[in-house]
Amino acid sequence: ILNLLGKYTHIYGFARNSRYFSKLNTILVLIVSVSIFINFLNKKKYSNKFINELSLCSLGVYLIHDNSLFRPYLWSVIFKNSNYYESSYLFVHALVSIVIIYVVSSIIDYIRLKLIEPLWMKLYDVINKKYKIGELYE
Repeated sequence: ILNLLGKYTHIYGFARNSRYFSKLNTILVLIVSVSIFINFLNKKKYSNKFINELSLCSLGVYLIHDNSLFRPYLWSVIFKNSNYYESSYLFVHALVSIVIIYVVSSIIDYIRLKLIEPLWMKLYDVINKKYKIGELYE
């Protein structure tokens, strides 16, 4: 909206500040975050097996795609976002990229949840029984 106001009114201040609300540490982000949180607190509880299984992977998806070492490679090399910046296919590219990232990251995290985490928990139990680590936190 600020970009459009700057373009059509020729007021430099609008265009100069157009990216203010895209920053993550603004009052707008705080208001929207709290509003979304309160909205979900007031929702009627809903349960769906597929959605519950998919939601188990959400943190993993976030950690995979937003990793500071992997993020530049993901967006610059794999998906080549800069090639689509001024393209008429930007929306399609963004949508397909998001779906692919979520599906692939979910599969990776689901494998971790079902194969690696049970082994890790068994190892933790063995170490905990031998060295009684759990007693340190009681």
